[in-house]
Amino acid sequence: MVRALVRAVVLAAVISPVAAFSGGPYYFTPITPCRLVDTRNAIGNWGGPQIQPTSETDPYTGDRVFSGAASPAPCPAIPADAKALSVIVTALNYGLQPGRFTIYPADVGGRPSTAAVNYRAGDGIANAGLVLPLSADGRFRVFSNRMADLVLDVHGFYTSSPPAGSTTRPYPPFYYYPITPCRLVDTRRPVGAWGGPQIPARPESESYMGDRVFVGAGASPCPGIPPGAKALSAIVTALNYGAQSGRFTIYPADAGARPSTATVNYRPGDGVANGSFVLPLSPEGTFSVYSNQVSDLVLDINGYYE
Repeated sequence: MVRALVRAVVLAAVISPVAAFSGGPYYFTPITPCRLVDTRNAIGNWGGPQIQPTSETDPYTGDRVFSGAASPAPCPAIPADAKALSVIVTALNYGLQPGRFTIYPADVGGRPSTAAVNYRAGDGIANAGLVLPLSADGRFRVFSNRMADLVLDVHGFYTSSPPAGSTTRPYPPFYYYPITPCRLVDTRRPVGAWGGPQIPARPESESYMGDRVFVGAGASPCPGIPPGAKALSAIVTALNYGAQSGRFTIYPADAGARPSTATVNYRPGDGVANGSFVLPLSPEGTFSVYSNQVSDLVLDINGYYE
């Protein structure tokens, strides 16, 4: 299996014709999921107000700027020298028109003609798997063609060098290994370690220790994942048959608390595939799953970090 450092240049090709993000290869470090931006919060550097609608013809310099690698910040695990972030984007649009977010490095010199997430009218959509390059000073811009709230959850970051003092493996950051896609969890299966029952509904106030725990590394339905895997590249699908919307939060089982993040938001009676995201594992290779509504979970793996 080819060993290679993850290259955080996923968006470079689509940023053209403006100046492209470049550099790398970069080292990836997974972190316990952390909410970096939530514009529903009070006005502040990582809070409100909502992202204001902007015309495609308006200068990109009017797009809102956030800091993704600064201290102090809502996510202190992100170092000041981070070059890119692994994020989940959620758009909360309360209007009557669909729209989109474009999220890009603050110093590229123009607004890319790309979409980080497309949202429907009156809808909340989580869009996982975005690698967000940062500017040289750790910032990014956000464009929206409708007024909408933005929630940005971070699952890891990329740096140009390993942590100071690290000279040998294993250490974070990790190497990435692709595998043939494999279904790790499907709660529609018979009751078992990676099958049923459905993920139960639990109030936010209940302890994280009651969230369902799965083994993600070692003995599992995906033999391509070794026991020493530190994180997984996963696609999550929520299958909600009820009359209420809800969310999954998926996080390392040793986090010590349930993060206030959303891996996927699902609508009533809806199946939502949420794209690829990075799932950090505990040292024992386990992860926890929380849902605020009864729902089936399907988790497909296409790679791991070690």
